[in-house]
Order: sequence, then structure tokens, then C-alpha cells
Amino acid sequence: MNRGGALSGFDDCLKARQWSSVETEALRAAARTLGAALQRKEADETLRKANELIRAVVQHSPVAIAVLDANSVVRMWNPAAEGLFGWSEAEVLGGRLPTVSAEGREIHQSISAGAMRGQTISNVELRRKRKDGSWLDIQVLNAPIFDAHGQIVAT
Repeated sequence: MNRGGALSGFDDCLKARQWSSVETEALRAAARTLGAALQRKEADETLRKANELIRAVVQHSPVAIAVLDANSVVRMWNPAAEGLFGWSEAEVLGGRLPTVSAEGREIHQSISAGAMRGQTISNVELRRKRKDGSWLDIQVLNAPIFDAHGQIVAT
């Protein structure tokens, strides 16, 4: 309300109003902007929930999961991997996979390179090292991980 008590602008609800084309277009632009912001917020929330679900699945999986980026740097190490191999997530993240011995590095690099080219490798039996120095025979599954644009970003 203005000082005289009369209504004006968007709150003019006492009588019919003729809106100019400039006002109408400004309202349409504001509505589009608001609609886009609401859609973005909804999409962000959906993505957040999907990421939380994926993280929960990985964290609660009974299977050891390690995710390596294109440079073979560990980006994810779940509790099952901690339990199986002995290294904590904090010890492993940001470094090379500690389970791979010098003798096993070539086969490891070959498998990782294949996954970075889009190949899925499954049921490969390998020998891996535990933190305590003991050895463990494991079956490896290695698959490419794609980003939203379909580019392989990790294995």
C-alpha cells in the first residue's frame, strides 16, 4: 500500500487491470526464471538422494570395493575393503592401490587400462597383499564408471 492507502502494482485486486505488454513479458520472464529455479532445486535434490543411495550401497556392501580414477589413484575404499585388506580408507584415499605388489603391477595396469577403454573384466583370480604382509587370493571384477556425459572417469 502507498501512503494514501490506495493499492497499486501487483496487489491491485479491487478492480480489473489492463497489463501492458512490457509488464506481461516481465511477469512471464519472472515466472520462467522461478520455474527454472524450482526445477533446478528439484533436480539437485534428486541427484543428492541418488548419490546418498549409491554411497550407502557401497559403504554397506559386504564386497570390497575400490574405485580408481584414470591415473590409478584410489577415490573410494569401502569398509569391506578395509576389513579384507587391513588399510583404512584414510590410509588409501588419494594414493595408489596398496594391495598390488610390484610383481602384480603389470597385470593390474592392464586390467585398469582395459576398463578405461570400456571393458568389463570379471572373475579374474589374482593374488593381493594385506597390510600385515600376508597374501590373499581374490576374484576381481573391474568395470568402467561413466560420468553424466558418458565419459569413462574411473574403474
